[in-house]
Amino acid sequence: MAGGAILGFTVRLHPETEHGRVRAIMSIAVEGRRAQAVMRALHGFPEVEAVHTTNGRWDMVAELSAADLEAFSRALDEIRQIDGIASSETSLLLESPVLRRRKVTFQRPHVRRPRRVQRTRRKGCGNWVPL
Repeated sequence: MAGGAILGFTVRLHPETEHGRVRAIMSIAVEGRRAQAVMRALHGFPEVEAVHTTNGRWDMVAELSAADLEAFSRALDEIRQIDGIASSETSLLLESPVLRRRKVTFQRPHVRRPRRVQRTRRKGCGNWVPL
């Protein structure tokens, strides 16, 4: 495509092809207003696949992936040293079964709507009045 319309692309592999990789979710609490700086720093790590902001106890959740435990441990040590990270908690992903998505339809309960009132303007009056 001409004109630089494509900014990038991503290849997503089937989980079975990533056998042996160490995957984890890292919950991160950020000090004060340092969220943008922490986000930029996290995007510099090849082990960080995605970063999500969230509410509650943790400010961010990062998805991590490394070739082996040694690389994973090294990445964790470096990530924890980022200025602005107050604390973190990491959970290894042991298994990721494929969940089948099924179409869920919600039916709204019948709600009786109020009758519409027809309105008109009285000549010479700027207010709407019911007929």
